[in-house]
Amino acid sequence: MSRAKKSYHWVLMLSAVISGCGYSVDHALDYHEKQEVTEAKSNVITGSVYTTTGKAVSLKYHGQNLRTLTPEQRASFNVSSDHPIALDQDGFLDDNNNFYFQKANTNEVVSAAFDTYTLYSFYQGTPIPVTDVTISQERDWHGSSKLTIRVGSGWPLSTVSINPFSNLSYWLGGGSHGSYATYSKARNKIDTELGLGPVLPTCWSEVSLCNSKHLEFLQQGNTIAVAGDQFTITRNGTPCTGNFSNYTGTGLDTKPLCP
Repeated sequence: MSRAKKSYHWVLMLSAVISGCGYSVDHALDYHEKQEVTEAKSNVITGSVYTTTGKAVSLKYHGQNLRTLTPEQRASFNVSSDHPIALDQDGFLDDNNNFYFQKANTNEVVSAAFDTYTLYSFYQGTPIPVTDVTISQERDWHGSSKLTIRVGSGWPLSTVSINPFSNLSYWLGGGSHGSYATYSKARNKIDTELGLGPVLPTCWSEVSLCNSKHLEFLQQGNTIAVAGDQFTITRNGTPCTGNFSNYTGTGLDTKPLCP
């Protein structure tokens, strides 16, 4: 199947006096520049990666292993000439930690690898059959050169979030031996026992962190860590630990996370 491809390039240049923004007479002719390239993609999912530290070095989905831009690539990236790195590959992670994959299926594990750990999530939804994916690059006199992606006709069933809650749910639900059903049951358990409800719906569409309580939990300095067979949830400076092997079978229904 040949892939429909359309590219749009445009540049916006503005000269302005901006108070409180480090403005000086040297900036009188400086500018804001935005360039965009759009291509049509098939079977697209989109999503986000959230963690309180670091940036993913690679993403994985349906056997596709996507390396993110190296520091050298990022420093010299120009959307007009380098957009194939972002749009002709299997997917792309932007500077806001949002991503897309093309040629996606509905029932797969999605993961984001960091330098010392990996976060997992379980996706079950409906990829967008055909949609435009746009990569934008914005430059301004502050030295910013931000790269962002935009999916033209996204909907909740095409989204997935990779974060510490989804990662804990993945392992509580059986890891590589689990299913979306056991993953969802684990998400229910976590939301209920950490007071992050409501129990239903349990973030089934996986949009971002699902609700503000999840974000607040992490921003308050609480953590969720996984190492081998053990997880550690730290709330208000107090850790509790458990072994994933204790939550197989009926354990997921009967054993509390933090007894």
